[in-house]
Amino acid sequence: MKIILCGYNWAGCSALDQLLDFGYDVYVFTHESPPHIPSLLNYCKERSIWVSTENINLQTIPIDPDYICSIYYRKIISKDILQLVNY
Repeated sequence: MKIILCGYNWAGCSALDQLLDFGYDVYVFTHESPPHIPSLLNYCKERSIWVSTENINLQTIPIDPDYICSIYYRKIISKDILQLVNY
């Protein structure tokens, strides 16, 4: 199963661990973190997980996802992306 995780902070890191523990293929969209906040970007790089800081849109997604998991983000994923997985 292919999952796109849109996340940030420790919550995003925890969600990534849980999705990987279930054996899912996970692709991550996040953004830079200040030094005092746990960095999902750095965590992905350390674990060799595909990660991007670009805005998620039809041109930037690397897969045809089965699910999109949004952790720590609200109302920023566009309708065309959500339609890929029937909302």
